Amino acid sequence: MSEQKHQDIKRLQELRDIAKKGGGESKIQRQRQRGKLTVRERLDMLFDKDTFLETGILATDEDKNKPDADGIVTGYGKVDGRYVGIIAYDYTVKGNSMGRIGEEKATRIREITLKSKIPMVWIMDSGGARIRPSEKGGFGGTGEQIAFFANSGWLFKEESLMSGIIPLVGAMMGAGICRHRIHTGAF
Repeated sequence: MSEQKHQDIKRLQELRDIAKKGGGESKIQRQRQRGKLTVRERLDMLFDKDTFLETGILATDEDKNKPDADGIVTGYGKVDGRYVGIIAYDYTVKGNSMGRIGEEKATRIREITLKSKIPMVWIMDSGGARIRPSEKGGFGGTGEQIAFFANSGWLFKEESLMSGIIPLVGAMMGAGICRHRIHTGAF
C-alpha cells in the first residue's frame, strides 16, 4: 500500500475519533455533570459487545474537519443476539437539534430496518429542528432548511407505516420535541 493511502486511512481514523466526541469534551463533561450518559455510552450499554456498526459517522453540516455525525448516531447491531437499527440523538451536538443531514441518515436506517424486518430503536434527547437564523438577520434559516422541515410530513408517514410491521421502541432521555416518536414506538 502506498504512503498516501496510509496517510488517508490515518486521517479517516482521526476524523472518526473527532466525530465520536460529538460536541467536544466540555459538552461531554457537562452531560455527565447533569447525571446523564452520553449517546455513545448509552449505545455501549445497549448493544452486544463489538456488534454495533455506525453509519454516517463523518456527516456534518459545517466544518468537514470537525465531523460531529450531525448530532445523530445511526447504525445497527445486536441486542441479545438480535439485529436492531438505531437512531440516537446526541445532546452534546448543538443541543441535539435535528439537522437535514442527520435526518437523512435517520431515513436511511428506517429504510434498512423496514426492508430487513428488524426492530427500530429511537433514543431521543432532542431540541427539535435546527433552523438557523438567516444571513439577512431574523429567524427563518435558509430556504432549503425551511423547505426541508416544512415538508417533513413524510417522516411521520414513514414511521406510521413501520408500525405493526416491525417492532418500534422509543426512549425519551431528556427534554425534547420528538415525543411523537415515543407514541409510534408501540408494536
